[in-house]
Amino acid sequence: MRVLSPDRDLGLGLLLECLSHANFPEDAFQRKKQQLLSAIDEAEQQPESKASMAFHAEVYGSHPFGRPSLGRRKSVEALTPKDSAAFHRRLFVPNNIVMAVAGDFDSDKLVAEITRLTADWKSSPAPKPQPPTVATPAQFTQKILSMPQAVQLHFYMGQPGIRRDNPDYFKLLVMDYVLGTGPGFTDRLSARLRDREGLAYTVWANISPSASEEPGTFTCYIGTDPENFDRVKKEFLEELKRIREEKPKAEEVEDAKQYLLGSLPFHFTTNNAIAGQLLAVERFGLGFDYLQQYRKAVAAVTPEDVQAMARKYIDPERLVVVAAGPLDKDGKPLKKPEAGKK
Repeated sequence: MRVLSPDRDLGLGLLLECLSHANFPEDAFQRKKQQLLSAIDEAEQQPESKASMAFHAEVYGSHPFGRPSLGRRKSVEALTPKDSAAFHRRLFVPNNIVMAVAGDFDSDKLVAEITRLTADWKSSPAPKPQPPTVATPAQFTQKILSMPQAVQLHFYMGQPGIRRDNPDYFKLLVMDYVLGTGPGFTDRLSARLRDREGLAYTVWANISPSASEEPGTFTCYIGTDPENFDRVKKEFLEELKRIREEKPKAEEVEDAKQYLLGSLPFHFTTNNAIAGQLLAVERFGLGFDYLQQYRKAVAAVTPEDVQAMARKYIDPERLVVVAAGPLDKDGKPLKKPEAGKK
């Protein structure tokens, strides 16, 4: 929620009323349900979203993160307002909610106001689910989604990643910026596949952004022409093997560190951004000395650390490849019909 400071009390009152006493009117519920069903149908027709969904299904297996975030048509069609109300009663309880507030206010008065507004909001058990373990595939696997009407190839490669509380997080953050997340074509993958070879406008690889309470993914992505499938797969694998086998240059690591440290203040330029960072600190148990730890940990990363992280968390022999586009089952581009022929 974002409101002007003079409207704070009204805004908080409305927000907390909606959270604690939500209802699900039939007409509004059906309208949103139809919108969601349309979004599910649209995602199935888009090669990028379809490839992403299939990639997560392959990486996560039976883990809930392997399911489409929008849901599936069959499950959404069966939902009723009573289902949403029951779900809300079970999980939207004060002992299962974190609130972060940033802006122009008196802290003591704000805490008193939130305490007053939530006085009648009753806690109840909200046990955390126990999802199955996410396992790295036993071998290199590949899945092609043939979509003849698509124009572009969308290519995903990766494997299970890390949780946010992993002690190697900051070393992996620096590795990301050396390998596939740096600004202005400075990372290895962008410099090679985009800048030097012109294979794509969008190419990236990382492991740190998806880390949460559950394992995220190490993911490589590129959107390119269909005839480049074998080429981009080969070049991704070459770069992954190179960062494992060769220690990166000192200037590569130093550039990544300087960018991460220099751009850190820009994560706190708005009240919304500050509140989001506070929420993440609380959610992941990072501690209120997080910024000091961030600077210290990033500054300490060495080229040897980056290579060690690549060896520890990237296994080229056990990756998952999923591609969607106008390809056949072997990854070869489909022949386009001649003009005037069907």
